[in-house]
Amino acid sequence: MTALKSERDIPHSLEAEEYLLSSCLLEEGAFVANCLEHGISRESFYDLRHGVIFEKIAEMFRRQLPISTSVLAQEMSLAGTLESVGGIPFLTQVSDKIPTTAQAGYFLKRVYDLDLRRKIIRCTERIREEALADGVEAPALLESAVSNLINAGSDATHGEQSWQDSIAAARARVLRQTDPNAAGTPDPDLILFGNPDLDRYFGPMSRGQLVILGARPSVGKSSFARQFARDAALRQNRQVLFASLEVMGDSLARNIAQTFSGISWKDLSPTSHPEDVAEFNRALDSIDDPRFYVLDASSNVSLAKIRTRAMMLRQRGAPVDLLVVDYIGLLPDGVPAKGETRASALGRVSRELKQFALTENCVVLALSQLNRESEKSGREPAIYDLRESGDLEQDADKVIFLHRPDENPETGAIQSQVSTEDGPQSVYVKAIQAKGRDDGTSSVALYFNRRITRFQPIAH
Repeated sequence: MTALKSERDIPHSLEAEEYLLSSCLLEEGAFVANCLEHGISRESFYDLRHGVIFEKIAEMFRRQLPISTSVLAQEMSLAGTLESVGGIPFLTQVSDKIPTTAQAGYFLKRVYDLDLRRKIIRCTERIREEALADGVEAPALLESAVSNLINAGSDATHGEQSWQDSIAAARARVLRQTDPNAAGTPDPDLILFGNPDLDRYFGPMSRGQLVILGARPSVGKSSFARQFARDAALRQNRQVLFASLEVMGDSLARNIAQTFSGISWKDLSPTSHPEDVAEFNRALDSIDDPRFYVLDASSNVSLAKIRTRAMMLRQRGAPVDLLVVDYIGLLPDGVPAKGETRASALGRVSRELKQFALTENCVVLALSQLNRESEKSGREPAIYDLRESGDLEQDADKVIFLHRPDENPETGAIQSQVSTEDGPQSVYVKAIQAKGRDDGTSSVALYFNRRITRFQPIAH
């Protein structure tokens, strides 16, 4: 890899690095755990001495030793690395850098950002060299460049994790879960459905999980996904990347706005009450938010484009917490190659989505169509009804179905499979968790308001 031309060209801040190390020594375990969770490692530091010091602090954390300057000096002396970093005077200089950790989060973000910038610069220099060389066609160069940039972003936060790193991450989570000061605060590793019954009986979704949501057409799976994604972004403060492969952006925005305003966009007219119009516009304003990033059908959505957008959001300091794909069968990556079946092509896509969930440390919710057999027989859908791919079941951590029975078991009323203007606008839908790797199986009854495409709990 080409070296950068001069120190001036290399983004770095020795001050931020020393502040981060000083925060580790002041905050002890809690801040060290935060650094490790954000992927900070020895290689994240421009100054090699700072990297050596952080590596020893991280090791002390894993061994549950007190994080202090005196213990650090003793451990580095035993390891024979104390004098190489400048001895006790340098450690004292670093530990006394700041009197308070009020801005520790800023220093962590600064060190991470500069490390990523250095990786990007090295990557782009290699891309430039490859582009100047003969013998490789431009489309292949472009594909390689995108791949290299994505890998640079992944390496910045998702380097190979040792077993000791895994134990440290688990210890950090135990520390967070047992901290009395954190009681009642949301668990950053979980994403809720936004419906108390679903969260209780299905269990929240965890980072690294692939969740498949299946239903026959017109049952409401897209509405369910939009409602969940909006709640995750705006109420749970999560970064959402919503990839819609069959709806254009303006239609998607209108559909989401009607769900949360309670006003169907089809009912808006010159004679509408001004407050209804204002409420609908407020709902539109609520989704004009950077936490809700949309790739709509006009974007030619593909797995490569999804990965690129995720990388871009990570560079902005907003890594993806939730990816929604509506729906998996429309991804062009699922088109069979020569000699490949449709089922094996979709299986390849589902494995890539699972890998995305793991590498991006996020939840992936992928929507899927069901075959017609469950509808023809009038029964509840089962795992084998997932259309064209048994690999979906294998790769998924959760499989959830939405089932609209022919008869409402609450009222005994017949439910039409087609929405009509004069028909009942609220229909009974049963949400079924057919697979829950950590939570088992269960079901929850919901009402789906067709007019405003909103799912609501059934009050008993």
